[in-house]
Amino acid sequence: MTGKKILILEDDDIVSEITAEILSLEGYEVTCSSNGEETLTIYKTALLSGNPFDVVFMDLNIKDGMGGCDTMKELLKLNPNLKGIVSSGFHDDPVMTHYSKHGFTTSISKPYTSKELMEAVERTLKSD
Repeated sequence: MTGKKILILEDDDIVSEITAEILSLEGYEVTCSSNGEETLTIYKTALLSGNPFDVVFMDLNIKDGMGGCDTMKELLKLNPNLKGIVSSGFHDDPVMTHYSKHGFTTSISKPYTSKELMEAVERTLKSD
């Protein structure tokens, strides 16, 4: 068990459930949310309780509510050292190609395999 906590922002229930299942099977403690506002509330609560998330994994485009990029900006105000992964099916989006300019540690394009997901998480956790 890794003991690491990951917060997922994903508005597609199937993608969220599969991603959470893969991460859980690898020993991560996973919490999911479906919009940026909910993600901020969950993150703040964990941070104030002294048990913050180690990584946030965010879908770039959210149908209803704040998406990954705006959510990351708000989260970085709470924790400037936060490590984040941005995910999208829009491979040519500037946030995906220049993720570090938007506060993310790495990016992963949809659809991704479980191996690609784990590599992105491990790369993010090892980054400084």
